Amino acid sequence: GYKDAMAMLRLSSGLSRKLVLGMMISSVSAFNAPMLAMQKRTLGSASHACPSRLLLRTPGWGRTRRMPTMSMSVSVAGQTVMERIGKVEKQLEDMSLDCLIVLSSDAHQSEYLCERDRCLKYVSGFTGSAGTVLLSRTALASGKQASLITDGRYTVQASKELDQSKWSVFQTGARLPTLSQYMLQELGDGSKRVGIDASTVSVATWRSLQKALKPHVLTATAACPVQAVWEEEGRDSMPTGKIVEHPIEFAGVSVSDKLASLRETLKKQKASAYVVSSLDEIAWLFNIRGTDVPYNPVAMSHAIVTLDSAFLFIQEEKTRDGSMQEHLKRSGIVVKDYGSFLPEVEEMSRAGLKFFIDPARVSWATMEAIQRGDAKGHVEGSSAIALPKAVKNEAEKAGMKNAHLRDGVAMARFFSWLEKSVEEGKDLDEIAAATRAEELRSEQDRFRGLSFPTISASGPNGAIIHYCPSPQTRT
Repeated sequence: GYKDAMAMLRLSSGLSRKLVLGMMISSVSAFNAPMLAMQKRTLGSASHACPSRLLLRTPGWGRTRRMPTMSMSVSVAGQTVMERIGKVEKQLEDMSLDCLIVLSSDAHQSEYLCERDRCLKYVSGFTGSAGTVLLSRTALASGKQASLITDGRYTVQASKELDQSKWSVFQTGARLPTLSQYMLQELGDGSKRVGIDASTVSVATWRSLQKALKPHVLTATAACPVQAVWEEEGRDSMPTGKIVEHPIEFAGVSVSDKLASLRETLKKQKASAYVVSSLDEIAWLFNIRGTDVPYNPVAMSHAIVTLDSAFLFIQEEKTRDGSMQEHLKRSGIVVKDYGSFLPEVEEMSRAGLKFFIDPARVSWATMEAIQRGDAKGHVEGSSAIALPKAVKNEAEKAGMKNAHLRDGVAMARFFSWLEKSVEEGKDLDEIAAATRAEELRSEQDRFRGLSFPTISASGPNGAIIHYCPSPQTRT
């Protein structure tokens, strides 16, 4: 194990640097386990993970506001992107909206989304995990471009994925305009009604945009215009993978103990109910894992914890396994239908429960539900789960160490294979390297999958920070 891995790394390191300089191979074999804190929000024990990140080049990109034109047609299944935008524009007209903001988010404020929630990708063709689309009826009607605003990780990718004759791509970052400044520039003069899906924007982001976009009026939409068009074309249904228990030997702390600690926080806040919408926090709190989001061991769900009860809002078919039902019952968790979350929030608020929420992790739609029944007001503060989840117990620390050792073995074997393949004159490309790296990781004990697509990039593709090789782009 460990000694073999270290020996193989020493043997391979010199030649590997020469062979792979300019190529980045990066993935984390972590599925039923937490992601590294610097990479993703942690989920608890890393015992099921094989995390590593190997960066063999430093990407760079000029600090420009508007990206250079790189004409490339956008190919998506079904209707073309511009046909979809045309239908969304008609929806905006019917809703008396001048503009629409489309975020790369979901009802859980997630960075990583299941396919059915990737509305930004659907309406633009952009596949990056961070970005904002602004669609203006006035601009589109006059033949001007739609706008995508993203950060420096994705500007090169966006310039390749979007038809630059129809899209303006803007970059945010240090010494560059902010998201709201770009929006004000694109919205122009006057006062316009700007729509945004209330379920995909956090309370904090809503308030920030509402203030920054004045004199324009930010308007919450009960139904997302993009989703309405997508439903007509055939939007994916909710994922139905079953959830499983994350064993105490890896979690280190029982659900009962975690709930007891959370309830103490509620008492200190003089509140009686806590909303949890972040999928990683629900997975940690209830010691469960799921398969709903690619590369993330989470399940689409919400939770409410009161001083004497705990509710999990999820598709009930996900919990029908006997061992899962036993785990939930033993932990005192009551299962309710996923779609009943907002009505339950409103009903509990009306019944007199005082909610404690983190405005950065709860949607504006949830806040509206609380306000509709607001009998006793609500309390706001930082997440009551984030810190205890981040402080690892002994079982979790042991799991992280073991996971790194297993992944080290896999990567040492990968570099050995790579050197041998080059010495033998084999013709390798990015996909072959990524495939082999995943194969070797999958041979390790407790492997459950990657935590993001392997970043295997050679030559010019190395400038794309979150590059994912495909048959069309590989080198």
